Amino acid sequence: MENGLRLKNPKSLSEIAQFSHNRLDKLPVEYKRFDNPHIYKVGISNKLQTERDILIDNFKFKFKI
Repeated sequence: MENGLRLKNPKSLSEIAQFSHNRLDKLPVEYKRFDNPHIYKVGISNKLQTERDILIDNFKFKFKI
């Protein structure tokens, strides 16, 4: 995108499906299994946590929760 205009023609649905299939094939099996799935440890930065807390406080104040 440049100045709100698309620079390339959109991909066809079959091209998107093939791309997604190729990318999925590259994932290790432990990320794709349904039995005993891999556990992802996720955390947020201090800056993001502060922003989240501000948003929660603003929401509570606005809606008096």
